[in-house]
Amino acid sequence: MEALVDALDDGSLWLRGWSGGLPIEAGWQPLAVIEADLHGLLAADPAYLPRLVMAWTVRHALPLVSGGQLGHWQAALTPYPEALRQRLVGAELAR
Repeated sequence: MEALVDALDDGSLWLRGWSGGLPIEAGWQPLAVIEADLHGLLAADPAYLPRLVMAWTVRHALPLVSGGQLGHWQAALTPYPEALRQRLVGAELAR
């Protein structure tokens, strides 16, 4: 396996790499950081729009261990939040 580890200032740790030709990504992030990012995105706060990739990751994540929080977040992101959709479409139309 070929891997790169990123330790971020917010206490997150991300492992990205390849194994057998397949991409692998694993992340450990403080729950409060994820909660704050998702809260900002679900409120369609423009400051959080760069965190869309994180929201996609949460939505499609498979838990190794879960106390139920991941399922709660995934439910909040399904279907795509209307306020966020409107913010993104409006930003693109304004260009």
